[in-house]
Amino acid sequence: MIQDFLDSSVGAAVVGVFGALSGVVLERRVRHWGEVRCVIGDEGWSVARSASRPDGSIVEERHLKVLFMNAKDLPVSVLDMRVVFYKENKPIEEWAWPDVKFVDEYGEKSPTSLVSLPPHAPVRRMISVTSERDNPFKRWMLEEVDRAEFVAIMLGTNDKREELTPPWQES
Repeated sequence: MIQDFLDSSVGAAVVGVFGALSGVVLERRVRHWGEVRCVIGDEGWSVARSASRPDGSIVEERHLKVLFMNAKDLPVSVLDMRVVFYKENKPIEEWAWPDVKFVDEYGEKSPTSLVSLPPHAPVRRMISVTSERDNPFKRWMLEEVDRAEFVAIMLGTNDKREELTPPWQES
């Protein structure tokens, strides 16, 4: 009789521990399911400022409107956001990259920083991408690019990449 009790208690304990562990593991897996989306609308990559010159106009600043949607049950973070420019399928050198900053609802600019994406809530950011007016070589490099890509470095999911057209200058 005592042997039956020990057998049933040990059996129940083993089943209970197994059930609890599998429940924890499955719950964590289910909470990680879901997709994090990054959407740039039709008007999301637009000229914010340009300057006239004898042979046409030159883009000096573009704004990028980005919408993130986290469909996971856990928060996700965007560690860094940047725009990478390419010429002949090779990224231009980092020294030639334009300045990238956040723009708030009042038009004030601030350095890009970590962005937390709470579960099931949209997060919008406007990003200013600016060439340096007093650096003609950097401006020339941007005029020559043939492709641009928005890159969001993510923590808790895969990095996001979106093609931007036109790359810098209007065609």
